[in-house]
Amino acid sequence: MAEYKIETDQGKVRLLISDIGGADGASFLFEDDEIAAFLALNENNIRLSAAEALRAIAGNEVQVSKRIKFLELSTDGPAVAKELRALAESLEEKADDDIEPEIASMAETWMPE
Repeated sequence: MAEYKIETDQGKVRLLISDIGGADGASFLFEDDEIAAFLALNENNIRLSAAEALRAIAGNEVQVSKRIKFLELSTDGPAVAKELRALAESLEEKADDDIEPEIASMAETWMPE
C-alpha cells in the first residue's frame, strides 16, 4: 500500500511530483515499490527520480487523455505532458547543480593547493 511520509526519500519524490495521496489521502499515482524503483534506477537521487516519474506520468497522459473536446469540456493531454516534461528537465538541472559543488569539493580534497 502506498504511503506518503515526507521524511523518506520516497516521500520527497512524491512531494516533487505531487503524488501525495489526493483529497482522500490514499489515492496515489505510484505504489511505493514503483517509487523505490525510480530511486534505484537513479542511484537514489531524489530529483532525478522525480524527473523520471514525471516523464512516466507524461507518457501516460499522452496515451490516455489525448486532446478531447466535448461541449464545454476540453482536455489537452499533450499540453499537460509537455509541462510535465519541462518540470522534469528543471529537476534534472537542479540535480546537476547539486552534483557540481560536490565534485568541486572532492577535487579540492584530492588536489590541495
